[in-house]
Amino acid sequence: MNPHFELPEPDKSKIPPIPQFEHEANKLNSKSLTTEISPGTEVVFRQEGTANSSEDEFVSHESPPPTFAGYEEEFPTDVFPERFRALFLECDRVYKTGALNHLTALALTGAALGKGLRLTTWQGRSTSANLYAVIACPSGTGKSGTLSEYLRPICEAEKERLEDFQSDVLPDLKAREKVKAAQLKGIEAQAKKGAKGIDPDKDYFDEQSLVQELKKLEQELADIQRQMHPPCMRVADITSEALGELLSHNGGTLLSASSECSRMFQELLGGYSKKGLPQDHIWNSAYSCESVTIHRIGREPNMIEEACLAALWMPQPDKLSWLMGDQTIMSGGLLARALLIPLDLPPKRDSLEAGISPEVREQWDSFIASLLETYRFEDEAEHAALSDEAISLLLDDQYWLADRQERDLHDVRPFAARWTENACRIALNLHVMEHGEHAHIYEVAKETARGAIRIMEWISQQTIDVVGEGREAKKEERLNKLIELLRSKTDEQETVRNMKRRHGFTHSELEQLVESGSDILAFEAKEGTGRPSMMVRLIP
Repeated sequence: MNPHFELPEPDKSKIPPIPQFEHEANKLNSKSLTTEISPGTEVVFRQEGTANSSEDEFVSHESPPPTFAGYEEEFPTDVFPERFRALFLECDRVYKTGALNHLTALALTGAALGKGLRLTTWQGRSTSANLYAVIACPSGTGKSGTLSEYLRPICEAEKERLEDFQSDVLPDLKAREKVKAAQLKGIEAQAKKGAKGIDPDKDYFDEQSLVQELKKLEQELADIQRQMHPPCMRVADITSEALGELLSHNGGTLLSASSECSRMFQELLGGYSKKGLPQDHIWNSAYSCESVTIHRIGREPNMIEEACLAALWMPQPDKLSWLMGDQTIMSGGLLARALLIPLDLPPKRDSLEAGISPEVREQWDSFIASLLETYRFEDEAEHAALSDEAISLLLDDQYWLADRQERDLHDVRPFAARWTENACRIALNLHVMEHGEHAHIYEVAKETARGAIRIMEWISQQTIDVVGEGREAKKEERLNKLIELLRSKTDEQETVRNMKRRHGFTHSELEQLVESGSDILAFEAKEGTGRPSMMVRLIP
Protein backbone atom coordinates (compact mmCIF):
# COMPACT_ATOMS: atom_id res chain seq x y z
CA MET A 1 0.00 0.00 0.00
CA ASN A 2 1.21 3.53 -0.72
CA PRO A 3 2.65 4.80 2.62
CA HIS A 4 1.11 8.22 2.03
CA PHE A 5 -2.37 6.74 2.29
CA GLU A 6 -1.78 3.98 4.82
CA LEU A 7 -3.88 4.14 7.97
CA PRO A 8 -2.17 3.52 11.34
CA GLU A 9 -2.98 0.30 13.14
CA PRO A 10 -5.60 1.20 15.78
CA ASP A 11 -5.37 0.28 19.45
CA LYS A 12 -8.10 -2.38 19.64
CA SER A 13 -8.26 -2.17 23.44
CA LYS A 14 -9.69 1.33 23.12
CA ILE A 15 -12.33 0.48 20.56
CA PRO A 16 -15.83 0.52 22.09
CA PRO A 17 -17.89 -2.67 21.85
CA ILE A 18 -20.71 -3.08 19.33
CA PRO A 19 -23.65 -1.20 20.86
CA GLN A 20 -26.71 -3.16 21.96
CA PHE A 21 -29.06 -0.35 21.01
CA GLU A 22 -32.81 -0.56 21.17
CA HIS A 23 -34.54 2.37 19.58
CA GLU A 24 -38.00 3.64 20.44
CA ALA A 25 -38.97 2.43 16.98
CA ASN A 26 -39.66 -0.95 18.55
CA LYS A 27 -42.75 0.59 20.15
CA LEU A 28 -44.15 1.68 16.79
CA ASN A 29 -46.14 -1.47 16.15
CA SER A 30 -47.95 -1.15 19.48
CA LYS A 31 -49.41 2.21 18.47
CA SER A 32 -52.46 2.72 16.32
CA LEU A 33 -53.59 4.74 13.36
CA THR A 34 -56.34 7.07 14.57
CA THR A 35 -58.79 9.21 12.65
CA GLU A 36 -60.27 12.53 13.76
CA ILE A 37 -63.36 13.77 11.93
CA SER A 38 -65.25 16.99 12.47
CA PRO A 39 -68.52 17.68 10.66
CA GLY A 40 -68.01 19.65 7.47
CA THR A 41 -64.23 19.27 7.51
CA GLU A 42 -61.68 17.02 5.86
CA VAL A 43 -60.54 13.86 7.59
CA VAL A 44 -57.18 14.10 9.38
CA PHE A 45 -55.04 11.03 9.81
CA ARG A 46 -52.48 10.87 12.61
CA GLN A 47 -50.01 8.06 13.06
CA GLU A 48 -48.78 7.64 16.60
CA GLY A 49 -45.58 5.91 17.54
CA THR A 50 -42.73 7.69 15.76
CA ALA A 51 -39.77 7.89 18.08
CA ASN A 52 -38.78 11.16 19.71
CA SER A 53 -35.94 12.00 22.06
CA SER A 54 -38.24 11.71 25.08
CA GLU A 55 -38.85 8.31 26.66
CA ASP A 56 -42.64 8.40 26.34
CA GLU A 57 -43.28 11.15 23.79
CA PHE A 58 -44.04 10.24 20.20
CA VAL A 59 -44.45 12.59 17.25
CA SER A 60 -45.32 12.28 13.58
CA HIS A 61 -42.67 12.77 10.91
CA GLU A 62 -44.97 14.53 8.48
CA SER A 63 -42.26 17.22 8.53
CA PRO A 64 -38.73 16.42 7.36
CA PRO A 65 -36.36 15.03 10.00
CA PRO A 66 -33.51 17.23 11.28
CA THR A 67 -31.13 15.60 8.78
CA PHE A 68 -33.09 16.97 5.83
CA ALA A 69 -31.61 20.19 4.50
CA GLY A 70 -33.62 20.44 1.29
CA TYR A 71 -33.18 18.50 -1.92
CA GLU A 72 -29.80 19.15 -3.49
CA GLU A 73 -29.54 19.79 -7.19
CA GLU A 74 -25.86 18.87 -7.26
CA PHE A 75 -24.52 15.52 -6.14
CA PRO A 76 -23.11 15.90 -2.56
CA THR A 77 -19.44 15.20 -3.29
CA ASP A 78 -18.38 16.72 0.04
CA VAL A 79 -19.53 13.64 1.99
CA PHE A 80 -16.72 11.49 0.58
CA PRO A 81 -13.47 11.09 2.55
CA GLU A 82 -10.83 13.72 1.89
CA ARG A 83 -8.24 11.03 1.15
CA PHE A 84 -9.92 10.41 -2.24
CA ARG A 85 -10.32 14.04 -3.24
CA ALA A 86 -7.25 13.96 -5.52
CA LEU A 87 -8.53 10.80 -7.23
CA PHE A 88 -11.94 12.31 -8.01
CA LEU A 89 -10.39 15.56 -9.27
CA GLU A 90 -7.97 13.69 -11.52
CA CYS A 91 -10.63 11.39 -12.98
CA ASP A 92 -12.96 14.30 -13.60
CA ARG A 93 -10.16 16.23 -15.27
CA VAL A 94 -9.42 13.35 -17.63
CA TYR A 95 -12.91 11.90 -18.27
CA LYS A 96 -15.20 14.90 -17.47
CA THR A 97 -17.74 12.58 -15.84
CA GLY A 98 -18.46 14.47 -12.60
CA ALA A 99 -20.67 12.57 -10.15
CA LEU A 100 -20.16 9.34 -12.12
CA ASN A 101 -16.71 9.11 -10.51
CA HIS A 102 -18.10 9.16 -6.98
CA LEU A 103 -20.96 6.79 -7.76
CA THR A 104 -18.64 4.33 -9.50
CA ALA A 105 -16.20 4.37 -6.57
CA LEU A 106 -19.07 3.82 -4.14
CA ALA A 107 -20.48 0.85 -6.04
CA LEU A 108 -17.11 -0.82 -6.58
CA THR A 109 -16.16 -0.40 -2.93
CA GLY A 110 -19.20 -2.52 -2.07
CA ALA A 111 -18.27 -5.02 -4.77
CA ALA A 112 -14.74 -5.35 -3.34
CA LEU A 113 -16.19 -6.15 0.08
CA GLY A 114 -18.51 -8.88 -1.22
CA LYS A 115 -20.19 -10.52 1.75
CA GLY A 116 -17.01 -10.25 3.83
CA LEU A 117 -18.15 -7.18 5.78
CA ARG A 118 -21.65 -6.64 7.11
CA LEU A 119 -23.20 -3.69 8.93
CA THR A 120 -25.05 -4.37 12.18
CA THR A 121 -28.07 -2.04 12.19
CA TRP A 122 -30.90 -2.53 14.71
CA GLN A 123 -33.12 -5.27 16.15
CA GLY A 124 -30.36 -7.82 15.55
CA ARG A 125 -30.35 -7.17 11.81
CA SER A 126 -27.42 -6.67 9.48
CA THR A 127 -26.95 -5.69 5.86
CA SER A 128 -24.21 -6.13 3.29
CA ALA A 129 -22.46 -3.45 1.23
CA ASN A 130 -23.40 -4.62 -2.28
CA LEU A 131 -25.31 -2.11 -4.39
CA TYR A 132 -27.27 -2.37 -7.63
CA ALA A 133 -26.30 0.89 -9.35
CA VAL A 134 -28.00 1.61 -12.69
CA ILE A 135 -26.49 4.86 -13.97
CA ALA A 136 -27.97 5.87 -17.33
CA CYS A 137 -25.46 7.86 -19.41
CA PRO A 138 -25.38 8.72 -23.12
CA SER A 139 -22.69 7.13 -25.26
CA GLY A 140 -19.57 9.15 -26.01
CA THR A 141 -19.41 10.74 -22.57
CA GLY A 142 -16.39 9.02 -21.04
CA LYS A 143 -18.36 6.45 -19.06
CA SER A 144 -16.38 3.50 -20.44
CA GLY A 145 -13.08 5.11 -19.49
CA THR A 146 -14.37 5.93 -16.02
CA LEU A 147 -15.60 2.38 -15.46
CA SER A 148 -12.30 0.90 -16.67
CA GLU A 149 -10.30 3.22 -14.42
CA TYR A 150 -12.09 2.24 -11.21
CA LEU A 151 -12.56 -1.40 -12.19
CA ARG A 152 -8.87 -1.95 -12.97
CA PRO A 153 -7.72 -3.24 -9.53
CA ILE A 154 -10.53 -5.82 -9.48
CA CYS A 155 -9.54 -6.93 -12.99
CA GLU A 156 -5.90 -7.18 -11.89
CA ALA A 157 -6.83 -9.27 -8.85
CA GLU A 158 -8.92 -11.57 -11.03
CA LYS A 159 -6.04 -11.92 -13.50
CA GLU A 160 -3.57 -12.82 -10.73
CA ARG A 161 -5.90 -15.41 -9.27
CA LEU A 162 -6.49 -16.91 -12.72
CA GLU A 163 -2.75 -17.14 -13.43
CA ASP A 164 -2.14 -18.79 -10.07
CA PHE A 165 -4.99 -21.21 -10.74
CA GLN A 166 -3.66 -22.21 -14.15
CA SER A 167 -0.01 -22.55 -13.11
CA ASP A 168 -0.38 -24.18 -9.68
CA VAL A 169 -3.91 -25.06 -8.55
CA LEU A 170 -5.26 -26.72 -11.70
CA PRO A 171 -2.26 -29.07 -12.29
CA ASP A 172 -2.51 -30.22 -8.67
CA LEU A 173 -6.26 -30.83 -9.01
CA LYS A 174 -5.80 -32.80 -12.24
CA ALA A 175 -3.13 -35.00 -10.60
CA ARG A 176 -5.38 -35.67 -7.59
CA GLU A 177 -8.28 -36.42 -9.93
CA LYS A 178 -6.24 -39.11 -11.71
CA VAL A 179 -5.19 -40.68 -8.40
CA LYS A 180 -8.77 -40.83 -7.13
CA ALA A 181 -9.99 -42.21 -10.47
CA ALA A 182 -7.35 -44.98 -10.32
CA GLN A 183 -8.35 -45.81 -6.75
CA LEU A 184 -11.97 -46.02 -7.84
CA LYS A 185 -11.09 -48.48 -10.59
CA GLY A 186 -9.23 -50.65 -8.08
CA ILE A 187 -12.19 -50.79 -5.70
CA GLU A 188 -14.57 -51.50 -8.60
CA ALA A 189 -12.32 -54.37 -9.70
CA GLN A 190 -12.53 -55.91 -6.23
CA ALA A 191 -16.29 -55.55 -6.28
CA LYS A 192 -16.51 -57.33 -9.66
CA LYS A 193 -14.52 -60.28 -8.33
CA GLY A 194 -16.89 -60.63 -5.40
CA ALA A 195 -19.90 -60.34 -7.67
CA LYS A 196 -18.58 -63.21 -9.84
CA GLY A 197 -18.23 -65.48 -6.82
CA ILE A 198 -14.44 -65.56 -6.82
CA ASP A 199 -13.42 -66.34 -3.24
CA PRO A 200 -16.35 -64.44 -1.77
CA ASP A 201 -15.50 -65.62 1.75
CA LYS A 202 -11.95 -64.33 1.64
CA ASP A 203 -11.08 -61.51 4.03
CA TYR A 204 -10.34 -59.07 1.25
CA PHE A 205 -14.00 -59.06 0.10
CA ASP A 206 -16.22 -57.10 2.45
CA GLU A 207 -19.17 -55.63 0.57
CA GLN A 208 -20.04 -53.04 3.20
CA SER A 209 -16.46 -51.82 3.40
CA LEU A 210 -16.25 -51.56 -0.38
CA VAL A 211 -19.48 -49.54 -0.49
CA GLN A 212 -18.15 -47.11 2.11
CA GLU A 213 -14.81 -46.81 0.34
CA LEU A 214 -16.48 -46.21 -3.03
CA LYS A 215 -18.76 -43.60 -1.50
CA LYS A 216 -15.82 -41.80 0.07
CA LEU A 217 -13.82 -41.81 -3.17
CA GLU A 218 -16.81 -40.63 -5.23
CA GLN A 219 -17.30 -37.69 -2.84
CA GLU A 220 -13.61 -36.79 -2.90
CA LEU A 221 -13.53 -36.97 -6.71
CA ALA A 222 -16.64 -34.80 -7.02
CA ASP A 223 -15.12 -32.25 -4.63
CA ILE A 224 -11.95 -32.11 -6.72
CA GLN A 225 -13.95 -31.63 -9.92
CA ARG A 226 -15.95 -28.80 -8.34
CA GLN A 227 -12.71 -26.95 -7.71
CA MET A 228 -11.52 -27.26 -11.31
CA HIS A 229 -13.49 -24.23 -12.51
CA PRO A 230 -11.33 -21.13 -13.09
CA PRO A 231 -11.91 -18.23 -10.67
CA CYS A 232 -14.19 -15.42 -11.80
CA MET A 233 -14.89 -12.13 -10.04
CA ARG A 234 -16.82 -10.14 -12.62
CA VAL A 235 -19.21 -10.66 -15.52
CA ALA A 236 -20.88 -8.41 -18.07
CA ASP A 237 -23.73 -9.79 -20.19
CA ILE A 238 -24.71 -13.23 -18.91
CA THR A 239 -27.71 -15.57 -18.83
CA SER A 240 -29.34 -16.55 -15.54
CA GLU A 241 -28.24 -20.16 -15.92
CA ALA A 242 -24.60 -19.16 -16.49
CA LEU A 243 -24.84 -16.67 -13.63
CA GLY A 244 -26.00 -19.41 -11.26
CA GLU A 245 -23.16 -21.68 -12.38
CA LEU A 246 -20.52 -19.01 -11.85
CA LEU A 247 -21.93 -18.06 -8.45
CA SER A 248 -21.79 -21.68 -7.28
CA HIS A 249 -18.13 -22.00 -8.34
CA ASN A 250 -16.97 -18.67 -6.91
CA GLY A 251 -18.10 -18.64 -3.32
CA GLY A 252 -21.50 -17.18 -4.19
CA THR A 253 -20.07 -13.70 -4.90
CA LEU A 254 -19.82 -11.86 -8.24
CA LEU A 255 -19.81 -8.37 -9.72
CA SER A 256 -21.72 -7.52 -12.87
CA ALA A 257 -20.23 -4.42 -14.50
CA SER A 258 -20.98 -3.09 -17.98
CA SER A 259 -21.04 0.24 -19.78
CA GLU A 260 -23.75 -0.88 -22.21
CA CYS A 261 -26.00 -3.62 -20.73
CA SER A 262 -28.23 -4.23 -23.77
CA ARG A 263 -27.91 -8.01 -23.64
CA MET A 264 -28.11 -7.97 -19.85
CA PHE A 265 -31.43 -6.13 -19.93
CA GLN A 266 -32.70 -8.43 -22.69
CA GLU A 267 -31.91 -11.39 -20.42
CA LEU A 268 -33.65 -9.81 -17.42
CA LEU A 269 -36.77 -9.26 -19.54
CA GLY A 270 -36.81 -12.93 -20.53
CA GLY A 271 -35.54 -12.48 -24.08
CA TYR A 272 -33.48 -15.67 -23.85
CA SER A 273 -36.05 -17.65 -21.86
CA LYS A 274 -38.18 -20.23 -23.68
CA LYS A 275 -41.30 -18.97 -21.95
CA GLY A 276 -40.29 -15.32 -22.14
CA LEU A 277 -40.46 -14.88 -18.35
CA PRO A 278 -38.30 -12.27 -16.55
CA GLN A 279 -35.06 -13.71 -15.20
CA ASP A 280 -34.63 -11.58 -12.09
CA HIS A 281 -35.08 -14.19 -9.33
CA ILE A 282 -31.35 -14.66 -8.66
CA TRP A 283 -30.82 -10.91 -8.51
CA ASN A 284 -33.66 -10.37 -6.06
CA SER A 285 -32.25 -12.98 -3.64
CA ALA A 286 -28.58 -12.06 -4.07
CA TYR A 287 -29.28 -8.44 -3.11
CA SER A 288 -29.85 -9.59 0.48
CA CYS A 289 -27.33 -12.47 0.44
CA GLU A 290 -30.10 -15.08 0.58
CA SER A 291 -29.87 -18.70 -0.52
CA VAL A 292 -30.58 -19.45 -4.17
CA THR A 293 -31.59 -22.79 -5.68
CA ILE A 294 -31.41 -23.22 -9.44
CA HIS A 295 -33.40 -26.09 -10.94
CA ARG A 296 -32.34 -27.34 -14.37
CA ILE A 297 -33.93 -30.03 -16.52
CA GLY A 298 -31.92 -33.26 -16.48
CA ARG A 299 -29.45 -31.97 -13.90
CA GLU A 300 -29.26 -31.83 -10.13
CA PRO A 301 -30.45 -28.63 -8.41
CA ASN A 302 -27.70 -26.11 -7.80
CA MET A 303 -27.99 -24.54 -4.33
CA ILE A 304 -26.00 -21.46 -3.31
CA GLU A 305 -26.19 -20.92 0.42
CA GLU A 306 -25.43 -17.17 0.39
CA ALA A 307 -25.52 -15.51 -2.99
CA CYS A 308 -24.15 -11.97 -3.15
CA LEU A 309 -24.26 -9.91 -6.34
CA ALA A 310 -23.16 -6.35 -6.95
CA ALA A 311 -24.12 -4.48 -10.11
CA LEU A 312 -22.74 -1.41 -11.85
CA TRP A 313 -24.61 -0.89 -15.10
CA MET A 314 -24.27 2.19 -17.32
CA PRO A 315 -26.93 1.82 -20.02
CA GLN A 316 -27.96 4.48 -22.47
CA PRO A 317 -31.02 6.42 -21.21
CA ASP A 318 -33.41 4.81 -23.70
CA LYS A 319 -32.38 1.34 -22.52
CA LEU A 320 -33.32 2.19 -18.95
CA SER A 321 -36.69 3.53 -20.12
CA TRP A 322 -37.18 0.33 -22.10
CA LEU A 323 -36.46 -1.79 -19.02
CA MET A 324 -38.79 0.26 -16.83
CA GLY A 325 -41.54 0.03 -19.40
CA ASP A 326 -41.96 -3.67 -18.62
CA GLN A 327 -44.60 -3.97 -15.88
CA THR A 328 -43.52 -7.48 -14.91
CA ILE A 329 -39.93 -6.46 -14.19
CA MET A 330 -41.17 -3.30 -12.46
CA SER A 331 -43.40 -5.30 -10.12
CA GLY A 332 -40.79 -8.02 -9.58
CA GLY A 333 -38.72 -5.99 -7.12
CA LEU A 334 -35.35 -5.81 -8.90
CA LEU A 335 -35.60 -2.16 -9.93
CA ALA A 336 -36.94 -1.19 -6.50
CA ARG A 337 -33.70 -2.53 -5.01
CA ALA A 338 -31.57 -0.60 -7.48
CA LEU A 339 -30.21 2.93 -7.43
CA LEU A 340 -31.72 4.40 -10.62
CA ILE A 341 -29.67 7.42 -11.64
CA PRO A 342 -29.93 9.30 -14.95
CA LEU A 343 -26.85 11.47 -15.54
CA ASP A 344 -26.80 14.12 -18.24
CA LEU A 345 -23.07 14.12 -18.98
CA PRO A 346 -21.49 16.41 -21.59
CA PRO A 347 -19.97 14.92 -24.75
CA LYS A 348 -16.41 13.70 -24.27
CA ARG A 349 -13.66 16.13 -25.29
CA ASP A 350 -10.18 14.63 -25.26
CA SER A 351 -7.15 16.83 -24.72
CA LEU A 352 -3.36 16.60 -24.83
CA GLU A 353 -3.13 16.88 -21.04
CA ALA A 354 -1.40 14.13 -19.10
CA GLY A 355 -3.46 11.18 -17.92
CA ILE A 356 -4.17 10.25 -14.32
CA SER A 357 -1.02 10.40 -12.23
CA PRO A 358 0.49 7.06 -11.13
CA GLU A 359 0.46 8.14 -7.47
CA VAL A 360 -3.28 8.82 -7.49
CA ARG A 361 -3.97 5.63 -9.42
CA GLU A 362 -1.90 3.61 -6.93
CA GLN A 363 -3.99 5.01 -4.09
CA TRP A 364 -7.19 3.53 -5.47
CA ASP A 365 -5.52 0.29 -6.55
CA SER A 366 -4.01 -0.37 -3.13
CA PHE A 367 -7.27 0.53 -1.40
CA ILE A 368 -9.30 -1.99 -3.42
CA ALA A 369 -6.56 -4.64 -3.11
CA SER A 370 -6.62 -4.32 0.68
CA LEU A 371 -10.42 -4.74 0.76
CA LEU A 372 -10.24 -7.84 -1.40
CA GLU A 373 -7.65 -9.47 0.84
CA THR A 374 -9.21 -8.43 4.15
CA TYR A 375 -12.87 -9.05 3.36
CA ARG A 376 -13.75 -10.42 -0.09
CA PHE A 377 -11.47 -13.47 -0.07
CA GLU A 378 -12.03 -14.40 3.59
CA ASP A 379 -14.40 -17.24 4.54
CA GLU A 380 -15.81 -15.58 7.66
CA ALA A 381 -17.52 -12.17 7.52
CA GLU A 382 -16.49 -9.27 9.73
CA HIS A 383 -19.07 -6.89 11.19
CA ALA A 384 -19.09 -3.13 11.59
CA ALA A 385 -21.59 -1.37 13.86
CA LEU A 386 -23.57 1.84 13.65
CA SER A 387 -23.08 4.32 16.47
CA ASP A 388 -26.18 5.16 18.52
CA GLU A 389 -26.35 8.58 16.87
CA ALA A 390 -26.12 7.05 13.39
CA ILE A 391 -28.95 4.64 14.23
CA SER A 392 -31.14 7.54 15.34
CA LEU A 393 -30.52 9.46 12.11
CA LEU A 394 -31.27 6.47 9.90
CA LEU A 395 -34.43 5.55 11.82
CA ASP A 396 -35.63 9.15 11.63
CA ASP A 397 -35.15 8.92 7.88
CA GLN A 398 -37.03 5.61 7.76
CA TYR A 399 -40.03 7.01 9.69
CA TRP A 400 -40.22 10.08 7.51
CA LEU A 401 -40.16 7.99 4.34
CA ALA A 402 -42.76 5.62 5.81
CA ASP A 403 -45.11 8.57 6.36
CA ARG A 404 -44.46 9.85 2.84
CA GLN A 405 -45.26 6.43 1.38
CA GLU A 406 -48.83 7.06 2.54
CA ARG A 407 -48.83 10.45 0.87
CA ASP A 408 -46.71 11.87 -1.98
CA LEU A 409 -44.65 8.69 -2.50
CA HIS A 410 -47.65 6.38 -2.65
CA ASP A 411 -47.16 5.50 -6.31
CA VAL A 412 -43.42 4.80 -5.92
CA ARG A 413 -43.81 2.96 -2.64
CA PRO A 414 -41.80 -0.16 -3.65
CA PHE A 415 -38.84 2.13 -4.41
CA ALA A 416 -39.16 4.33 -1.31
CA ALA A 417 -39.42 1.28 0.94
CA ARG A 418 -35.81 0.41 0.02
CA TRP A 419 -34.25 3.85 0.35
CA THR A 420 -33.28 3.63 4.03
CA GLU A 421 -31.76 0.18 3.51
CA ASN A 422 -29.72 1.50 0.61
CA ALA A 423 -28.72 4.47 2.76
CA CYS A 424 -27.34 1.97 5.30
CA ARG A 425 -25.33 0.26 2.55
CA ILE A 426 -24.04 3.60 1.29
CA ALA A 427 -23.05 4.49 4.87
CA LEU A 428 -21.08 1.25 5.16
CA ASN A 429 -19.24 1.97 1.91
CA LEU A 430 -18.45 5.55 2.96
CA HIS A 431 -17.21 4.17 6.28
CA VAL A 432 -14.94 1.71 4.46
CA MET A 433 -13.62 4.47 2.19
CA GLU A 434 -12.66 6.33 5.36
CA HIS A 435 -11.11 3.44 7.33
CA GLY A 436 -10.05 0.92 4.68
CA GLU A 437 -9.21 -2.57 5.94
CA HIS A 438 -9.74 -1.43 9.55
CA ALA A 439 -13.42 -0.60 8.94
CA HIS A 440 -14.74 -3.48 11.07
CA ILE A 441 -12.94 -2.09 14.14
CA TYR A 442 -14.59 1.32 14.13
CA GLU A 443 -18.23 2.33 14.53
CA VAL A 444 -20.00 4.09 11.67
CA ALA A 445 -20.14 7.71 12.77
CA LYS A 446 -23.12 10.03 12.83
CA GLU A 447 -21.67 12.26 10.09
CA THR A 448 -21.11 9.24 7.84
CA ALA A 449 -24.77 8.27 8.23
CA ARG A 450 -25.80 11.87 7.54
CA GLY A 451 -23.72 11.86 4.36
CA ALA A 452 -25.28 8.57 3.24
CA ILE A 453 -28.77 10.00 3.77
CA ARG A 454 -27.85 13.05 1.67
CA ILE A 455 -26.61 10.82 -1.15
CA MET A 456 -29.76 8.68 -0.98
CA GLU A 457 -32.00 11.75 -0.97
CA TRP A 458 -30.27 12.97 -4.12
CA ILE A 459 -30.60 9.55 -5.76
CA SER A 460 -34.27 9.29 -4.76
CA GLN A 461 -34.97 12.52 -6.63
CA GLN A 462 -33.30 11.05 -9.72
CA THR A 463 -35.39 7.90 -9.33
CA ILE A 464 -38.60 9.92 -9.13
CA ASP A 465 -37.54 11.80 -12.27
CA VAL A 466 -36.93 8.49 -14.07
CA VAL A 467 -40.37 7.13 -13.24
CA GLY A 468 -42.04 10.55 -13.51
CA GLU A 469 -43.68 9.98 -16.87
CA GLY A 470 -45.11 6.69 -15.69
CA ARG A 471 -46.27 8.27 -12.43
CA GLU A 472 -48.32 10.92 -14.22
CA ALA A 473 -49.88 8.39 -16.59
CA LYS A 474 -50.83 6.10 -13.72
CA LYS A 475 -52.18 9.02 -11.71
CA GLU A 476 -54.40 10.06 -14.61
CA GLU A 477 -55.60 6.49 -15.00
CA ARG A 478 -56.55 6.30 -11.32
CA LEU A 479 -58.26 9.69 -11.45
CA ASN A 480 -60.42 8.57 -14.36
CA LYS A 481 -61.27 5.35 -12.54
CA LEU A 482 -62.30 7.30 -9.43
CA ILE A 483 -64.54 9.62 -11.44
CA GLU A 484 -66.10 6.66 -13.23
CA LEU A 485 -66.82 4.92 -9.90
CA LEU A 486 -68.47 8.00 -8.42
CA ARG A 487 -70.60 8.54 -11.51
CA SER A 488 -71.89 5.00 -11.12
CA LYS A 489 -73.29 5.93 -7.68
CA THR A 490 -76.81 7.33 -7.46
CA ASP A 491 -75.71 10.37 -5.44
CA GLU A 492 -72.24 10.48 -7.03
CA GLN A 493 -70.43 10.06 -3.72
CA GLU A 494 -68.91 7.32 -1.55
CA THR A 495 -67.36 7.05 1.89
CA VAL A 496 -63.59 7.18 2.16
CA ARG A 497 -63.78 3.92 4.09
CA ASN A 498 -65.61 2.08 1.31
CA MET A 499 -63.30 3.51 -1.33
CA LYS A 500 -60.43 1.76 0.42
CA ARG A 501 -62.23 -1.46 1.38
CA ARG A 502 -64.04 -2.07 -1.90
CA HIS A 503 -62.00 -0.25 -4.53
CA GLY A 504 -58.41 -0.02 -3.20
CA PHE A 505 -58.17 3.78 -2.94
CA THR A 506 -56.26 4.72 0.22
CA HIS A 507 -56.94 8.04 1.91
CA SER A 508 -53.54 9.41 0.91
CA GLU A 509 -54.17 8.51 -2.75
CA LEU A 510 -57.62 10.10 -2.58
CA GLU A 511 -56.06 13.29 -1.21
CA GLN A 512 -53.70 13.48 -4.19
CA LEU A 513 -56.46 12.73 -6.70
CA VAL A 514 -58.85 15.27 -5.19
CA GLU A 515 -56.08 17.85 -5.31
CA SER A 516 -55.43 17.05 -8.97
CA GLY A 517 -59.15 17.10 -9.84
CA SER A 518 -60.19 19.91 -7.52
CA ASP A 519 -62.57 21.28 -10.17
CA ILE A 520 -64.63 18.08 -10.17
CA LEU A 521 -63.83 16.27 -6.85
CA ALA A 522 -64.18 17.23 -3.21
CA PHE A 523 -64.20 15.82 0.33
CA GLU A 524 -67.16 16.35 2.60
CA ALA A 525 -67.99 15.23 6.14
CA LYS A 526 -71.54 13.86 6.25
CA GLU A 527 -73.42 13.70 9.53
CA GLY A 528 -75.61 10.72 10.43
CA THR A 529 -76.99 8.91 13.45
CA GLY A 530 -73.52 7.96 14.61
CA ARG A 531 -70.09 9.39 13.97
CA PRO A 532 -69.83 11.63 10.89
CA SER A 533 -68.52 9.90 7.76
CA MET A 534 -66.00 11.40 5.40
CA MET A 535 -67.23 11.30 1.80
CA VAL A 536 -65.52 11.86 -1.53
CA ARG A 537 -67.92 13.23 -4.12
CA LEU A 538 -68.25 14.75 -7.56
CA ILE A 539 -68.83 18.50 -7.73
CA PRO A 540 -72.07 19.23 -9.65
